[in-house]
Amino acid sequence: METRYRNLQTLPTFASGSFLHIIINMKIVVVDSRDIVRDTLFNRIREQIEKNIPVLFLVSGGSTAKISVAVCSKLQEAFKNDKHRLKWLLTLSLIDERFGPVGHQDSNWQLLIDLGLAQENFSFRTVSFETAITGFNEFLKSAVEKKENGELYITGLFGIGADGHTAGILPGSPLCKETAPELQLFAAGYKSALFARISIIPTFFQYIDYAVAYAAGPEKRTAIASLEYDMPIDKQPAQLLKRAKETIVFTDAATAL
Repeated sequence: METRYRNLQTLPTFASGSFLHIIINMKIVVVDSRDIVRDTLFNRIREQIEKNIPVLFLVSGGSTAKISVAVCSKLQEAFKNDKHRLKWLLTLSLIDERFGPVGHQDSNWQLLIDLGLAQENFSFRTVSFETAITGFNEFLKSAVEKKENGELYITGLFGIGADGHTAGILPGSPLCKETAPELQLFAAGYKSALFARISIIPTFFQYIDYAVAYAAGPEKRTAIASLEYDMPIDKQPAQLLKRAKETIVFTDAATAL
């Protein structure tokens, strides 16, 4: 695979091969296979675990779900002779969820299960929408504290919608709102006509060590191209990916053309 660098102050063009564009701490890479996305995340997580660094791996649904499951499968295979290390050092959590009855057809978690995510290491309980939001925020608050103490590495696999959304943060939704850092709010939820959504919110992105996003298809061309410019979060929530310590956005040639 060939990778070339281009200054983003010039108008980007794409041809055959793989091109890499740099936007501050964000890279946009054109690839011809999702396996490259899988292997990139797998290698980064494995490196941390081999150094005995706890990892929080945040995953979502949609077009990235199959990649997330593949990463987990590769990790299980890599540590099959050292299962306890994986058990104690790797934590898996959703980035966002459409709240509803356990196993409902629009659930991101159910999609991961349907695609083959092993269930034996997880337990389930029924909670209210409000309790789920509070619990998720406390979980992320604990993760932030551990990360700031050098006790946790946070990574995540994100999708980017044609409308520029990422995680459960849709353009113009209440989740676009910035909150004061001292409030220590890292998750929120809201109810729309279609779904009750729970998601990480803007304040959490700065604590992500390594964000990987995947967006493919010509319908997402404008969303990817817009990442080269600064835009308001409520217009393009995917701008939040720039806040992570390191971000790679993978796309395909059809999207980049």
